[in-house]
Amino acid sequence: MSYGIGALPLVQPNGDVTMYEVYDPAPAREVSQTSHDGGVHFDAGVGIDAFEGAEMSGMRTGAGLPAATA
Repeated sequence: MSYGIGALPLVQPNGDVTMYEVYDPAPAREVSQTSHDGGVHFDAGVGIDAFEGAEMSGMRTGAGLPAATA
């Protein structure tokens, strides 16, 4: 079974919405999907890379989640 580990929405300067998500089980991988109509429909997922997060002392999120900026 595959499942997501948190989704990160990012609104692009042109108004498109791109969702970044880390999917598990191992090896975890980062995937993005883009919507050109405000989130009603999304393009097929595009693999970005393997997720190689690292635990940080004192953080409650485990391996952490990806972050992005436009």
